[in-house]
Amino acid sequence: MNCCCRATERGLTFAEAMIAAAILGIAVTVIMGVLTTADRIRGRRNRISNTAFVVGNEAERIRKTAARWDSLNDTIYETTINQMTFEVERKVMPVDPLIIQKPPYAKDMEIIVRRVHEQKNTRVFRLIQGYSR
Repeated sequence: MNCCCRATERGLTFAEAMIAAAILGIAVTVIMGVLTTADRIRGRRNRISNTAFVVGNEAERIRKTAARWDSLNDTIYETTINQMTFEVERKVMPVDPLIIQKPPYAKDMEIIVRRVHEQKNTRVFRLIQGYSR
């Protein structure tokens, strides 16, 4: 008879099982939130890294153009990096007529990078390119 009493004392009650399920549910919800945030941060890091790579390429193109003493003009082109297509726009800013410049001359430039068909993630970089003639 004593054996039958022990069998009923083992196991979890319904309330204990519900509390354990609630704790597990909260833990899973917190972990999913952390994973979602980490994934969003990774995506943003990739976009910024690719954009920096595109701007580095454009800065190198500007440097090579200046080394040949060619003139720099406004331009827009598309480039693909890591299966993402970017639109790169280079604007040579007009020289302020109120500022008297002596050699070496410096040009202000803006490099605008955005993913094609995506206006909200536009990055704008300002550069000064100096050279003497």
